[in-house]
Amino acid sequence: MKNVQFGKMKLVCECGGKPQETETMWKGIIVREWKCPKCGEELIHPADAQRALEIEKARKKKELVVKLRKVGKSSVITVPQILTESFNMKQGKKAEWNVEGEGKFSISIT
Repeated sequence: MKNVQFGKMKLVCECGGKPQETETMWKGIIVREWKCPKCGEELIHPADAQRALEIEKARKKKELVVKLRKVGKSSVITVPQILTESFNMKQGKKAEWNVEGEGKFSISIT
């Protein structure tokens, strides 16, 4: 693609087509992209590509293993910094727990 202008995200493809913004799955993560309807060339949004690469890197690290801690009468699990940054987790956001089976759960941040 040529004429990439990230301020307003206007793109012109080398084939002359006008790429349209859409979403796709890349490295197991939904990312924004521009896809040319004429030739099919794709360009992933740079911020989303960076986040996807950081998440992929975090998946491979052992630092994602954390110990259960006790604070008062509650048990606490800390979230590694790479995840808080990658998912833009800020103080005050809510976490929804979903029990998936014995010893497994998932957390959605809202």
